[in-house]
Amino acid sequence: MRHLLQQRKRWMKGATRLPWQLGVLFSSYGFFYTVLGWPGLLPLPLIGALYAAKVGCQTLFLAITLRQAGHRENLGVLLLYDVYLLFMSLAVLAYTWWPSPIQWKERRYRWAEG
Repeated sequence: MRHLLQQRKRWMKGATRLPWQLGVLFSSYGFFYTVLGWPGLLPLPLIGALYAAKVGCQTLFLAITLRQAGHRENLGVLLLYDVYLLFMSLAVLAYTWWPSPIQWKERRYRWAEG
């Protein structure tokens, strides 16, 4: 888990140097959950429908992609992916903001620490 978080921290710090168009694209992921979770912004049935549509499209995409790669996974595991994704997103954000140096290949990068 530690190595995965270190890798994602490197990616997150590197993402700050991406063109603004890609930053907007990647930020839309967080915006989706912000809109769904904002109290009173949307009615509960609509929130449920949007979330169900997101999970449905995501599950279909995962099933098709895995099948093309020659793998199959049962529906329960595919549906749990969203829980894993939420947990990992929160963990990566917390680890990225944690004031620790970025290390890669036994080197320490100061440019990425700020």
